[in-house]
Amino acid sequence: MVVRATAATQQAEQTFSQPPTSFSAEDANFPDAVPLTDCVRTALARDEHVLYRLNDEHLSPEKLPQNWFTASERKLGQGIGTYVVVMGAEGMRGANVNPFWIFLQHTNSCDLLLSLAAHNLEVLKAKTGGLPDVKVAAATAAAYFANIYKFDGHQYRLVRRTSEPIGEEIPKDLSGFETRSPLAQGIGQSPDSILSEAPLLAVAAMVA
Repeated sequence: MVVRATAATQQAEQTFSQPPTSFSAEDANFPDAVPLTDCVRTALARDEHVLYRLNDEHLSPEKLPQNWFTASERKLGQGIGTYVVVMGAEGMRGANVNPFWIFLQHTNSCDLLLSLAAHNLEVLKAKTGGLPDVKVAAATAAAYFANIYKFDGHQYRLVRRTSEPIGEEIPKDLSGFETRSPLAQGIGQSPDSILSEAPLLAVAAMVA
């Protein structure tokens, strides 16, 4: 990943006009979507996942469809640049997570600060190195994950990772659970008597 940032970016203290800003993979497009600039579009066309999708569709990077992405931007202040959040849309959407990119757009260039896949991305009020901290979240059938990224003057770095189970966690120690004798059919024994015990054991387990 190629990233760079100006000294002004590292020193300036900026504030979003509407912090915090949240983005979700559930949304087909951002409500305040803006067109991609040529610089951001060119940078996206070099992303390995985008290139894979382009090859799958037999398209050249120059033909990268604009509707594969949705973007939102915030002005950071005179001489600092524009903070751009991009999410995959249309042909770039995932099943439960979408690709996200964060750029710092200047007059004649743009810096890629972060690239990842997530279900939610939130731009926080807290700032590090002159840029806002970022929280990203995703979930599986068993757990919820949240990561915090902070700007180090050049790019975003992962600084904290948390997770928690979804639903009731299975205890590691099962010694407190009551066990019951297995149903076993003896030699020459009719299966009818064994099957008749199964409903009784099920009821006993429910009221235990």
